[in-house]
Amino acid sequence: MLDSGNFVTYNARQEIVWQSFMHPTDTLLPNQRMFVEEELFSQKSEIDHSTGIFRLKMQDDGNLVQYLVNTPDIFPYAYYSFGTAKTGNNVTLNFDVDGHLYLLNDTGSNIRNITGGIFLLINAHLIL
Repeated sequence: MLDSGNFVTYNARQEIVWQSFMHPTDTLLPNQRMFVEEELFSQKSEIDHSTGIFRLKMQDDGNLVQYLVNTPDIFPYAYYSFGTAKTGNNVTLNFDVDGHLYLLNDTGSNIRNITGGIFLLINAHLIL
C-alpha cells in the first residue's frame, strides 16, 4: 500500500502486476484518475456499500455521463451528462489533492472543473 492509497502488487522482477488506481469501483482518491471506459458505481447508502443505482462513466468521446446501472451507454438512458462530448480522445477524470474534480484532455489541459470551485470530499467517496 503506497502513501497515496494505491494498492500495488509486483512480480519477482519488481514490475507492477496490478494496482487499485487503475481499477476504480466507488471511490477516487487524491491524484487518482478515471480513464476512458472506466466507471464508478454509487453505493446504496452510507452504511450499505453494495452497488447502488447509478454509475458514472468516462466515455471515449470525452463525455462524463451518469447512467442508471444496467442500462446501455446511449443518450436516452443518460441520467446526467457533463456536456463534454467531442472534447477529445483520452479525456480523464482527475481527483486533485486540492479536493477538486477536473476533466483533462490527453495533453493535460483542463477541459472543465467539475466541482466548480467547491471543495468536495465526503469520506473520499463519490456520492451519486
